[in-house]
Amino acid sequence: MRKVGYVLPPEPSNHPFAFQYDAIDAGAIIEAEAVRIGAAAVVLRGFFCRYAPRLRARGLTVVANCPDANTALAREMVRTVPNPVRKLGPLCNLAGVRRLERRYLPACDEVWVPTPDEALEVQTACGAGRVLVLPNLLDVPAVPNCADVACATATLLFVATFDYAPNWRAAAHLLDALLPRIQAARPATRLLLVGRGL
Repeated sequence: MRKVGYVLPPEPSNHPFAFQYDAIDAGAIIEAEAVRIGAAAVVLRGFFCRYAPRLRARGLTVVANCPDANTALAREMVRTVPNPVRKLGPLCNLAGVRRLERRYLPACDEVWVPTPDEALEVQTACGAGRVLVLPNLLDVPAVPNCADVACATATLLFVATFDYAPNWRAAAHLLDALLPRIQAARPATRLLLVGRGL
C-alpha cells in the first residue's frame, strides 16, 4: 500500500527513499533545528527535496545535495528485478521519485550533483535551474600510489547492505570480473564482503 501511495495521490508526499524520515516528520525537525541555530541556509539530501518549500517559507536558502541521481537510481532498481510481477514495487518507487523531484527540486536554490552526467539527468528530469557539479571531494591525484608497495597479502573490504540490488550486483561484478584480474597480478589478494543480506 505504501508503494501504491507514491503514485495515486494528486499531491506527492513521501519519498520512496526517505519514507522512514517522513514518518517522523523530518521536515519539521530540520526546520526547528535551522530556526534554533539561526541558520541562513540548509543543505538537504536530495530525497528531502519535498521539504524545500516549507524551509524557503522560513527565509532559508535551500540546497539539495544529490550524491545519487535518485531517478537514475530508481530506474536501475527496476532494471535489476527480473520478475515482471516483482517490478511493481520498484516501478512505484520510480514514479514516486520522478514526481517528487520534478515538483520540488526546482524549488531549491541550488542542486548539487557529483558528475556532469548526473547534472544532465537532474536538469532533464525536473528542470532544476541551478545545478552545480561538485566532484568527488577526494583529491585522487594527491593520494599516494601504493601499487608498487610489496605486501604478502592484500584484503579488499566491501561493506554494504547486500539485500539492496545495486550492492549485490556490484559485489557480483567484483567477484566475477575484477577479482580474478587483480589476483592474476597479486595471487594472495582476497575480497571480504561484510554486511546484511549475505
